[in-house]
Amino acid sequence: MKILITRETDNNYRKDAPALNEHVHKKIRVSLYDDNKLELSYTTSGSSDYVGNIYVGHVENIVGNINAAFVRFKSDSPNVKDNIGYLDLKDIVPECILSRKSEDEPKLRNGDIVLVQVKKPAVKTKQVVLTTKLSISGRYAAITLGQKGTGCSKKLSEEKRKDIIAILKHDFSIRERISDTYGLIARTECEDLLDKKIENETCKPDHDKGVLNSNPFDVVRKEVDLLCDKIDEMIRIGATRSVATCLYETASDRDFSDKLHRCLEYYNLKQKSLKNNGTKCSNKSTPSKDDLAKSLDLETVTDDTELFSMYNTSSFHADHPEVTGRLLSPKDGSINILYGLQTLLEKASLKKVWLPSGAYLVIESTEAMHVIDVNTGKAVDKKGNLFLDINIEAAIESARQIRLRNFSGMILIDFINMNDKKDYKILENTLNNELSMDPVSSEFIDFTKLGIAEITRIKKD
Repeated sequence: MKILITRETDNNYRKDAPALNEHVHKKIRVSLYDDNKLELSYTTSGSSDYVGNIYVGHVENIVGNINAAFVRFKSDSPNVKDNIGYLDLKDIVPECILSRKSEDEPKLRNGDIVLVQVKKPAVKTKQVVLTTKLSISGRYAAITLGQKGTGCSKKLSEEKRKDIIAILKHDFSIRERISDTYGLIARTECEDLLDKKIENETCKPDHDKGVLNSNPFDVVRKEVDLLCDKIDEMIRIGATRSVATCLYETASDRDFSDKLHRCLEYYNLKQKSLKNNGTKCSNKSTPSKDDLAKSLDLETVTDDTELFSMYNTSSFHADHPEVTGRLLSPKDGSINILYGLQTLLEKASLKKVWLPSGAYLVIESTEAMHVIDVNTGKAVDKKGNLFLDINIEAAIESARQIRLRNFSGMILIDFINMNDKKDYKILENTLNNELSMDPVSSEFIDFTKLGIAEITRIKKD
């Protein structure tokens, strides 16, 4: 099973499409490929600006009288000026100079390759403002390369801010990790951790049972390690990437990782269903680390070096390093050639879907609901229960189409009518088993008197 990561641009799917532009550049498609079929396919929500993104840049010019450099950090805009940003020389962090050892000459020079982050968007005639003080954030903390000190969100009260800062400053692991290299800001989510810590300290530990209250701020320590490692990794791999490569996309990292998590969840749910020999599987709890460690036949594949870098620095990869990534070389061929992704995506939008037996589905959507109609088509009569066999086949494919097209709300499946109630029970079990493998919560409600299956599925982009 493979997770295919590609750029979602009109250029990939239409021969007459225009060149890549800013808005399309942000779209990324994540598809789960198994047994010559797509099981899931999502696109990230993207963003129309670049604020927070981290790029490999090239110093085009240094202007001494304004103490600034102009850095080319992207190449997707037909207007050359839009690809160049303003970098204040006061914002230079030596570690971000990738083309040479900064110890030899810490000042920026023309032609240097440097890691930059978009600080402010372009405004009218003013260009994008860049910085080398790279900053990324998680749920509980935000760290910034090249700054010192520990702070806290000003949204909290002064008293709570002082308490949280004191806790973080006295944590040896955090203090040692950020050292003089990183600055740390605690986010508002730390308020809940502080309340839990106070509650734990006011309750006496149960020494008789050997129960010790854990420190709620352990999650902050782990997150700080993760964020620092992520920036260290970007500096390391940035030296091997070409100019204008995006190593980190703030707007889409969380969304991108969420789509990858859904693919991994589907994989684990399917493995669980297979172990249960096709019986009803309704437990959708998050897979354990032990389960994830066994995901040896699941890998991510891309033919885009920029996307490969983004995957390696994503929070998903940090959480699940056992899911390996593979970058296709030109000799390997493109994803479209190897896996026929374009053809599979085109099939995913067809109104009529043929089944192996010769039967087919007709899939239509309205504002109120999605409807799937099962038809016998070219299916021929044979020994056994033909209608039940077709309905089971249709139930399996319908569940896949619901996942693939990411339907939400009310879904109706008009199966072929059957006379035996036992057949409907078998069909119900099959449908429930297939829906149980959906990483997005979906539920079979019941069969109507006309034999139409009612399903609901929550909305999740």
